[in-house]
Amino acid sequence: MKKIIYIAAIAIVGSLVNTSCSDFLESENKTAGGKTADDFFGTAEGVATYRNYAYTLLRPLVDNTYNDMQDDGADLYWPSRGNGKTAFNYYSVTAENGDVQNFYTACYKLINVCNGVIEYGGDLYASEMKFLRAYAYYMLAQQFGSVPYVTTYIRGAERNYPRTPLNEVYANILSDLDDVIAASNVATISHDGTVNKKAAYALAAKVALAAGWDLNTTLDDAANGTYTVNSTEYFTKAATYAENALSGVTLLENFNDKWSPDNEGNQEEFMAAAYDRATYASVGTESSGGHGLQNDYGSYYGAQNTEGCKQSGSTKVTSRKALYLWEKGDERYQGTFAGVHCNYDGTNWPTTGYYALYNGLKEDLTGCNIAIYYAPFYTSVSEFESFLSTHQKQFEGKNDKSYDGVWLLASHAYILGEPVRHYSFNNDGSINKKETVAYNDIDGILTQTHGADCVKKWDDKNSTCGAGTSNDYRDVVFLHASETYLTAAEAYLMAGNEAKALEYVNVLRKRAGASELGSFKAYSPSYISKGFYKMTLSAIDVVLDERARELYGEPGRWVDLRRTKQMVRYYVAFHSDVFTDINDWTDLANAAGEIKWLRPIPAEEISNNTGITSADQNPGY
Repeated sequence: MKKIIYIAAIAIVGSLVNTSCSDFLESENKTAGGKTADDFFGTAEGVATYRNYAYTLLRPLVDNTYNDMQDDGADLYWPSRGNGKTAFNYYSVTAENGDVQNFYTACYKLINVCNGVIEYGGDLYASEMKFLRAYAYYMLAQQFGSVPYVTTYIRGAERNYPRTPLNEVYANILSDLDDVIAASNVATISHDGTVNKKAAYALAAKVALAAGWDLNTTLDDAANGTYTVNSTEYFTKAATYAENALSGVTLLENFNDKWSPDNEGNQEEFMAAAYDRATYASVGTESSGGHGLQNDYGSYYGAQNTEGCKQSGSTKVTSRKALYLWEKGDERYQGTFAGVHCNYDGTNWPTTGYYALYNGLKEDLTGCNIAIYYAPFYTSVSEFESFLSTHQKQFEGKNDKSYDGVWLLASHAYILGEPVRHYSFNNDGSINKKETVAYNDIDGILTQTHGADCVKKWDDKNSTCGAGTSNDYRDVVFLHASETYLTAAEAYLMAGNEAKALEYVNVLRKRAGASELGSFKAYSPSYISKGFYKMTLSAIDVVLDERARELYGEPGRWVDLRRTKQMVRYYVAFHSDVFTDINDWTDLANAAGEIKWLRPIPAEEISNNTGITSADQNPGY
């Protein structure tokens, strides 16, 4: 079985349970055609369908549904062209925020279905459900801290669920994952979107790492990001879990292969939310059954259906700090960003247009005309202009309204540095003009169409032209080997073993072709050495920067900064680059000076749950 087939599960379960409940406490004991949930889920077929349905509820927790909560207000992504200045960017979120409410509900919907499958199915799918439940509780803990921990299937009107102490939440999650690891009916590894022991180890490592930070460290100074480690117990556990996850797993030879659309289910993947285009196409819902990760993390490049461009909303373009993360030779840059956007002839999709990157472009960049070309900051003007000269014929495009050529788009090329060097072209491909502009100039590069490159990690080369932003059927990988290397590095660092931590960092740097670090103190990224930011880096900054390079475009950066207690420090240092109306770190606190380290418990939850009152609200709100 390549992937779990979800269509039938959604249709059947959707008729039997309330799939649009306003909060997780609402009853799911609905009926359809005279058949009750107990009638249906009491059968083997019903339990199997309910189990498949649980997997569908994982999707919004790992795709781009809640990307603003996962990424905004941190250091790696900026909005452009006036888009995406969310409440999360400004830390102005309230308990009435719809995204916060919906995320909270989505987590508990998954939890309740998992509890239902365990109740109706006994041990048959219990291990899978414990894993999915553990993931949902982990996500809740990262956003809200202490939450109600419920393991019974809610089908009635009970409304009394108090918040469970955070130490118990973490202990319960790890207990569930230990059960998965010990289960005899769980595969060691699988690549079909189902639960496996490697995924359980990898998730347990993340949970134990978060528990170490939340329970075993004390914040000393928020503005400086300093802290005291009071115990290494959970950090040591995290390192052990990570070691077990990585045992026997070999990294792919190069980073680009890892994220190639032709290499899904590769050896580095531990767990992914599975998507299958053919299944949705067979029932006529292909245009709406996927996700939109490929449409985030980029500027606006033009219309897809008429100009063949990558469809993107200008919400999360690369920040200046992120632009200067990669050094020359680090193949993670080319493995993360498109670099080349091919031109469109108006007819031949996708062998022309953006997706010719996968369906027509050759290694020497022949095979398509170039609409947009991006070079990283370390590219010299002389080598850039030499490249443009060599590929002059490929930059022929519609560069003025009188041109009647085949290609639809005017051609552009950029060196994305400080300043940005922008070249445009005449109809014959010769250079027409060049200009320089500061990368973080709101009235300059970030207001331009295609002013910054896009992330290609989630590109689906079979995307339908003009189908919208739910046409990405790439599996959403959310637990994988290289991230687990970084979990291990962070855990060893916090446990006091810097040598082992550095070893794990260098494994990934070596694979990527980046220079290995002799020590954490030897680290000197370009965003510091070029004088853009004045700050003294510590070992945890090295790990966070390595996470940024390895995991760029994978939702979760805000969680990384919250966990490591760097949220305030990074907000002040990097976020105000483009958010010129930000004052200082007090924007992250309420009038009483309480810092908003967590999201607010939704107002609807406080209103409906008699076990929680306004006095239980998180600090800062």
